Amino acid sequence: MSDKARFSPLAFVAATGAMAEAQSAAKQGLASVQAAFEEAPSIRLFNGRRMQCKDIPDEVFLDAVRRTPGTASGNWRMRWNVQAALESVVGPVPENLFLAKARRLFAKGLLGGCDCGCRGDWHLPEECNAYNCCHPE
Repeated sequence: MSDKARFSPLAFVAATGAMAEAQSAAKQGLASVQAAFEEAPSIRLFNGRRMQCKDIPDEVFLDAVRRTPGTASGNWRMRWNVQAALESVVGPVPENLFLAKARRLFAKGLLGGCDCGCRGDWHLPEECNAYNCCHPE
């Protein structure tokens, strides 16, 4: 006996109608999600162009480091906590842009710690008392 023969014509019509309704609802749901996504501002755009390191002032970034509480064993700040503090001021910042800005501050000597992108361990140079960390001789 075939599968079509097991269903009455009325049950078959009802089943295909329910499937069509489900597909229509799914399409409407997808369309509303796509519309919301298109209306949402992009975190990579700043004044109509792609966000760059220069769009985040050094002092704002360093202030986010200052406002982030340090660890119990020292005054090291974890990068995800610093990023949350920064985003509370400037809005969403892509992770790669955030790390690039931190590396620039390390290169300028305005930020100390580990700039490899692991967990952070960041501090301000004036808080550093480790030998050859922020004050190489």
